[in-house]
Amino acid sequence: MNFCPQCGQENHHLRITVGRLLVEVAKENLTVDTKAIRSIVPLTIRPGFLTLEFIRGKRASYNRPLRLYLFVSFVYFILTANVPGRDTADIAIENSDNLASPLSVSISQTPDSTTANTDDSDIFEFQSNEYLDANFPEAVAALRTTEGRGAFTTTLLDSVPIFLFLLIPLLGFWVYLLFYNKRYYYVDSFVFALHCQAAIFMGSIVVILFRLVWPSEWISILMFFLLFVYFVVAAKRVYDVSLFSALLRLLGVFVLHGLTAALALGVYMMYILVTFV
Repeated sequence: MNFCPQCGQENHHLRITVGRLLVEVAKENLTVDTKAIRSIVPLTIRPGFLTLEFIRGKRASYNRPLRLYLFVSFVYFILTANVPGRDTADIAIENSDNLASPLSVSISQTPDSTTANTDDSDIFEFQSNEYLDANFPEAVAALRTTEGRGAFTTTLLDSVPIFLFLLIPLLGFWVYLLFYNKRYYYVDSFVFALHCQAAIFMGSIVVILFRLVWPSEWISILMFFLLFVYFVVAAKRVYDVSLFSALLRLLGVFVLHGLTAALALGVYMMYILVTFV
């Protein structure tokens, strides 16, 4: 390859195709280099360290927060799609008489290694109600068919990575609000949220790999506890508050973010339902 002697940029045509653009984006954000290794280690075992280094301006030695998040999430979703023998993964949005949500859906995916031809449409169980029957009769009729359930499941699960990513700015806002400090900008809290989400993916990757050797639910419970402790310690170090204060504020963040995320997910699922037929 030829490179510019002044700036080091690769010499190629300035006008590039879509394919070339996608290759460059993937190369920029998904390749493994020494920065990725130097970033993943402290991300895993030093809560809050990468966020503090970013705030202090020490960024050259580590992956940029967004790039690190994209790389770790990419590895996670590749593993979830290709690791055999995964246990049942359930996504459920339950309807309750005490809640305003009109939607009740349950998705359950259980790969069976002994079955050669597994129909993806069978992993979706649709539970209708009077609201759906009255307002979306065509969609309800479609979801009662095998093809309809398969299409709805595919649409919903394919959007999970994007949905999680779009929620990070909201998480950053709640962190900024409840940990407000004049020394920090919203961007600092957004970076903190990116690192926390990347840590969740790292923990999930460890669980997936560990359960290949020991398929037990205890590892998931242990990882949930460890991640909670991780977040509390990270918040204490980044925002310089006591452990008790970090714990209370994080609980507030979890409640606010959980409510808004559930509302956003409900709205999105209703949108899929409306546009399904």
